[in-house]
Amino acid sequence: MIRPEVLSEKHNMYVIEREIPGAGNLTEEQLKGISQTSCGVLEKMGSEIQWLHSYVTGDKIYCVYRTE
Repeated sequence: MIRPEVLSEKHNMYVIEREIPGAGNLTEEQLKGISQTSCGVLEKMGSEIQWLHSYVTGDKIYCVYRTE
């Protein structure tokens, strides 16, 4: 699924590549836990970084973020 993102001039988009052996075999619940941990870190930072979505491959997870 391709999700087009609309960015204003003040926004930037970043992709973070995370190497996680066996990522493609993780359960939905495990992936949810990983995303909740990441979002919790962002919240504690108090930053304007927003997680949009992620892509999972065999041994990696690519997370897409938007910032102001």
